Amino acid sequence: MTGVRDIDVPSTTHRERLRRTVRLLHAAVLTLFALAVLVSLVRGESTAYVVSHLALVAGLLLVAVLTLVRGERADHLVLLLPLAATTVLPPFREAGDVSAGLAVNAVLLTAVRTLSLPRCALVIGVTVAAHASLRGILDGGLTVVEVADPYLLSVTNIAVAGIIVATLERSTAALDAAAARSAERTLAVLRRESADRAVDGARRVLHDDVLTALRAVADPSEAAGAPPSERLVAACRTAVASVEALDADDDPAATATLADLLADVVRTSPVPLAVSVAAQDASVPETVLEPEVAAAATRALRELLRNVERHAGTAPGGPAPARLHVELEPGWVRLHVEDDGPGIPPGRAEGFGLATSVRGSVAAVGGRVEVSSPPPGRGTGTVVTVAVPSSPPAPPVTPSDGTDGPDAVALPFVGHAFLSLLAVGAVRPLAVAALLPLSAFWTFAAVVTLPGADRPVLGAVLLLALLAVVALVGVRLVAGEPSRRWVVAVGSALVGLQVAGLALLPPGGMLDLRSWSIGLVAVPQIVLCFVLPVRWGLGLVGSQVTVVVAGWLVDPSLSSGALPVNSLNAVTTPALLTALLGVRLRRNTAEAESEQRRAAAASAALVRLTVQSEAHSQHLEHTRRVIVPWLRDVAGQAAPLSGGQREEARLLALEARDDLYAPGFHTARLRRAVTDFRRRGGTVDVRPGFDDEARREEAAARLGGLLPLLSPPCRVTLTAYDDGAGGVRTVVTPPPPPTVDLGLVSGERVERDAYLMVITSADPDHPQEGP
Repeated sequence: MTGVRDIDVPSTTHRERLRRTVRLLHAAVLTLFALAVLVSLVRGESTAYVVSHLALVAGLLLVAVLTLVRGERADHLVLLLPLAATTVLPPFREAGDVSAGLAVNAVLLTAVRTLSLPRCALVIGVTVAAHASLRGILDGGLTVVEVADPYLLSVTNIAVAGIIVATLERSTAALDAAAARSAERTLAVLRRESADRAVDGARRVLHDDVLTALRAVADPSEAAGAPPSERLVAACRTAVASVEALDADDDPAATATLADLLADVVRTSPVPLAVSVAAQDASVPETVLEPEVAAAATRALRELLRNVERHAGTAPGGPAPARLHVELEPGWVRLHVEDDGPGIPPGRAEGFGLATSVRGSVAAVGGRVEVSSPPPGRGTGTVVTVAVPSSPPAPPVTPSDGTDGPDAVALPFVGHAFLSLLAVGAVRPLAVAALLPLSAFWTFAAVVTLPGADRPVLGAVLLLALLAVVALVGVRLVAGEPSRRWVVAVGSALVGLQVAGLALLPPGGMLDLRSWSIGLVAVPQIVLCFVLPVRWGLGLVGSQVTVVVAGWLVDPSLSSGALPVNSLNAVTTPALLTALLGVRLRRNTAEAESEQRRAAAASAALVRLTVQSEAHSQHLEHTRRVIVPWLRDVAGQAAPLSGGQREEARLLALEARDDLYAPGFHTARLRRAVTDFRRRGGTVDVRPGFDDEARREEAAARLGGLLPLLSPPCRVTLTAYDDGAGGVRTVVTPPPPPTVDLGLVSGERVERDAYLMVITSADPDHPQEGP
């Protein structure tokens, strides 16, 4: 199939783009884990320590590379689970060693991204239980703090990451759906426009031939009391023949081969037509055209031949002849229509007929039209070339991925099920939702560690202050987008609280959950980075990194001299990752809104085109049923035209507008009332939406009764609204004088002011009391 199928409608690639982004972030997180383990090698206690940590680094980097190359796959767990198991061995259990937690995090992250919800829960449970049990056996038991760090922290972080990514995937699926709806409606508009081009020739006939005949009948220059002139009779017969030729176009699939097409065009040509074929093209009888291509070519040739009849002049004994020359090229058929008329003046090749019924309909099936005339002084005539494709349609694509066909849509969470049912859609509510599990974990860590702290009261005050900031951030995000001044104030408060937390830390406090204040300060920062512009988020992250590094430099004993990897990771990695995901989610939201607006515009255009098409169809039907028999009678009568016939022709010519034939508004009485109103300077606008017969009849009755009471210039607008009872609203601008009797019927009410008058009917929100 050609034509509409070749229209370039943007495909929905957002989901694949998101997959690539998440895959890159997954690999980046594994790489950061490997770098964090690598940093711990500076301690270099023993050969076994160095070798074991290098093996863990190599394993994490290998999985990161595989994730980039192969995508997120469950079989990567075959590499990660043994790596995580090795971190229970003595070389990984030194104070401050982050390797165990990072290895467990790598397992949980991969499980969340690649397994269904039941399997994901099973893998997480077994991994955490087995790892903790082995540590407990080797260490003679685990304290609550040792259970919380790294296991509970890992599960909490991965849970939040799962919620955010699942929501992002859900958002992307919604964006793809919106893009698909927009593309579908845009394609429907294009199909409707393509279909409308098929009737542009009919519009041309109604515009040129029928109107010409009606105006000829109404022309007062016709001699009174004399029989119809030859000019008038010829105009009437041409109009009748043109409409009858349109009826022959109604079966677009009637012509299947090029030979049939040519024979049909010759049979219906209004002018003598000589057909020739290029000598080397002996395959014309076997050339098969697709139905819509044959229909477009047939309509184009008929319109071109009608143009020859109208504009090329006459020859002895009848209209001027035309020539049709056929050339076959690989994949194309070229049809050259030639005449000996005056030619087309420069700049006039885009006339109504050529621009719509010829160029438009041919372009809709993938063809093209070329027009040429000899330069002035070098002869006369016009050559119009219509080139249409002759290749057979491409075979349908058979999907190889197990889907049901081209309309099958992949599920948004294939290969990723963790907490997808809990994900929420908007950015700010999602950010607030992420506050809860993170704040709960760090509050738990504070409650567990504060009893053994040197200054528990001050620690409790710091905890309450941090929770107050977290709550403030959540409330502010629910209320709306924060301002820059508010962000600066909160960022400054977080810096002050971070400094206070570092001041309360004991030696070695950065190496375990006693650094809960660092983690809790990072919570509102993570959330703010998710909703704020990236540059603002980088400012927040930079300020926290500066404070943590400065605290470590001032007092290296806080981490027993080692680089505080855990603390730096807490204030950097989650915030930067959520910032990137937040950017993607905000873009998804903006693009989805844009697609929705595009779809709405396409829907409105489709409604407009549908109404116009229906109006034209009814206009054409009215012409066939009423005007053509009337013109045939005029052309065949020998008696002089009467004054009534001239008046009838004048009114029929005035009525020749498509909007007067909108569904439900095509009675002769109403058309004449609208025509008379417009002739006196008024405007009538019937909006789309009158899709049921009762409402159309009511609107037609209201309009027909109202127009004779109004004094143009004024505008009358009829609108259908859905009130459950088929309401009609009529607006008159400016309003008529209050003394005019509008003839309201039961169920109608009128409201007016100095600028307009509104008549409504069947509106349940306004109880009716009769006229």
